[in-house]
Amino acid sequence: MAKSPSLLSKLPFGSYLVYSPRGQSTVSKNSRDLCYKIKQDRAGVITEVVRRLAQDFDGTELEQVLGPDVILVPAPRSTPLLDDALWPAARIADELHGVRLGRRPRPIVTRAVPVPKSAFAARGGRPSPQQHLDSLRVETRIPLSGRVTVIDDVITRGATTLAVASVIKNAFPGTTVSAFALVRTMSFAADIASIRAPIVGAVALGFLGEPSREP
Repeated sequence: MAKSPSLLSKLPFGSYLVYSPRGQSTVSKNSRDLCYKIKQDRAGVITEVVRRLAQDFDGTELEQVLGPDVILVPAPRSTPLLDDALWPAARIADELHGVRLGRRPRPIVTRAVPVPKSAFAARGGRPSPQQHLDSLRVETRIPLSGRVTVIDDVITRGATTLAVASVIKNAFPGTTVSAFALVRTMSFAADIASIRAPIVGAVALGFLGEPSREP
């Protein structure tokens, strides 16, 4: 019997933008508007944001998670993907490859079983990293090695990215896995000073199996 995959205890991640779900300042409201546009890829906003990221890249620490040698793996959506459905993570990965911040994307991780969408889950009802892990499948016919980065549109607590990274690491032990989200949520900040706020941080697995993100 195949060994069940285990969750990573810690995952490095990077992000370029930040948004405030509750802030009332002009910057906070604009951050929400931009985040929603990215999720829907309105008016080619993903292309524009990634181009700006490429221009700013040398002044950030994001080379820890992105670069021309990095294999990009888009994080799957919460349900199995329907034909012609928008997949923001895959769009972001394609654009990152286009500006030489990653190798050609490899959509090797899929959602075999739907999980509740975190954005609409009741308080305390977000899927855990283990629930995400149990819902994923990974294609292993072509081996991976070297640097691999899981790509997503928005990171909140990091449960999805931690699970996707874990399933990749379990399938390909020779990889060094990290994550990148175009936007990170600042749930506990009343307001933010700037939408552009590139950082490198980490998602850690807590004692009770819940993720925590810093910053």
